[in-house]
Amino acid sequence: MKSLRKLYFSELFFYPEGWSGARISTDIVCNLQKNNLLVNVICSSSNYVKPESNQNIINPEKIGVKIKRVGVIFQEKNNFLTKTINDLYFCTKALLFFIKSKDPSLFVCQTNPPFIIPTIYLASLLRKTPYIIIAMDLYPEVLKSHFRNKLNPFFEKFLNIIFNHSYQKAQRVVSLGPYMSEKIRAKGVRKEKIKIIPNWATGNIENLGNSHNPLVSKFNVSNTFTIVYSGTLGFAHDWETIIKAVEITNSKKYNFKLLFISQGSNIEIARNYVLSKKLSGKIKFHNLLPENLINQSMQLTSLAVLTLRSDFKGLVVPSKFSGYLARGVPVLYIGPESEISMHIKKANCGFCFKNNEFLKISNCIISSINNKNFLKKLGLNGKKYYEKFLSKESGCESYLNLINELIQ
Repeated sequence: MKSLRKLYFSELFFYPEGWSGARISTDIVCNLQKNNLLVNVICSSSNYVKPESNQNIINPEKIGVKIKRVGVIFQEKNNFLTKTINDLYFCTKALLFFIKSKDPSLFVCQTNPPFIIPTIYLASLLRKTPYIIIAMDLYPEVLKSHFRNKLNPFFEKFLNIIFNHSYQKAQRVVSLGPYMSEKIRAKGVRKEKIKIIPNWATGNIENLGNSHNPLVSKFNVSNTFTIVYSGTLGFAHDWETIIKAVEITNSKKYNFKLLFISQGSNIEIARNYVLSKKLSGKIKFHNLLPENLINQSMQLTSLAVLTLRSDFKGLVVPSKFSGYLARGVPVLYIGPESEISMHIKKANCGFCFKNNEFLKISNCIISSINNKNFLKKLGLNGKKYYEKFLSKESGCESYLNLINELIQ
């Protein structure tokens, strides 16, 4: 009788989790479990976003997935030092999780927290077990960009050595697109080891309309052209360009609002700028919504905004992009040439601008307000493109095929 294949999977935020990004790992794990793999998961007991009690998500444990939850030392989430200590504590527990695993066929990690990458390499070395890295972000490049390349040169060299070696020794590295793949190859990873699997939309993607959408009244956007930035507003994201473009547009008295449904390190900076420029009537800030409300928030969106700072090209891919396409929402992207701009141009589903193109973006907003039928056409283009190239079914099948290829 053929023995069952055992897979050990690490991701910081996992079910039950209100943050929609955690649904990707849940989808991957559940699909693998349903296809004759025994999956063990290690994750944090803390949540990025508190889940709602009525989450319409299958509990992975009910289909046989075993989950080990790691507590945190500090509850404070926005302090860099306490977050780093929590992350290192998690990695220590994950190392023990991998080392003590029973008859492992494969180790898998997503890149959260960052030091899980050298952790899984060390565990693989000790247990002589192959591993896959799912690169949701690239490290240490993201850290270097965060600190504006001001890290101590010796520490930076140390990080480059341990991270790049960990990527090189992985049996496969999953990339979110060709720009990220270029960065991974620059780390010394061979081309044949890199597998591109884009992220997909999470949650319910059915169009329910806005007639019974509770967020319309909550956000006070009835009969309003609504521009929405949804998701993390961190150091990788450009908030200045869209706000300054709205500042220009605001002087022309159009009926629109920009909503930030977000959290992250740049929220307070952006909020203070809005207050200083007396833009609070046009630009509103709301907390991140739990996963079960993402569909409603996207469906009140006339035009979605995604941004990326130029020095993060190929390092991260904003996770909400597929969600907008799946729901037929046109996208305004601000940033360098990237996976996002590539898909937008192929699908003809939105607009692409470089950072600091304030006036061009303001003109685009005005044109969009005056041409809603054209926006609908762009949204339909995006939906068709998503169904053909970026769907959940396609992504989950790609992960299953990849793992079947590595462990027979």
